[in-house]
Amino acid sequence: LRGLNLCVPYFTLERGIDACVGLVNRRIYPEDEFSLGEWEYQGFYQENFSAAILTCPPKTGPGVKLDLGWMKGGEMPTKRHTPEQVINKLREAEVAMAQGSTVGEASRQIGVTQQTFYRWRNEYGGLRIDQVKRLKQLESENTRLKRAIADLTLDNQILKEVSEGNF
Repeated sequence: LRGLNLCVPYFTLERGIDACVGLVNRRIYPEDEFSLGEWEYQGFYQENFSAAILTCPPKTGPGVKLDLGWMKGGEMPTKRHTPEQVINKLREAEVAMAQGSTVGEASRQIGVTQQTFYRWRNEYGGLRIDQVKRLKQLESENTRLKRAIADLTLDNQILKEVSEGNF
């Protein structure tokens, strides 16, 4: 959301404005002037969202897509790349850099930040797709086993305390 400068406190989104109005210091925000107190702007956004974003239109440039659908009650989009997609994007970036592009240009070309590019390169650099699949499989198995160990350790501690009579 480059260029869109809205300050949206999550407290009001989670609990609603009515829950927040009770927290207003009425010495600073008299009720006859500010019915919602310091949350007036948030009420304006909720009642007139399309008008609120027109007061400060976003600066969008080429390649920037502005999608505010998640602000209207939907889920915030998360973009997860599969290991195969990561490997392919890394290959595209390597080709672009071999042709003289900088890391910044190459990462923009594949649609990620430089930080993501470097993180991917550290994690997946030099691996083939089948190796990456196996790596992800082993990581998920390792996580599952760690969780099982934690559960068994907790069960063991509970049994020790019960057997010693420390409850």
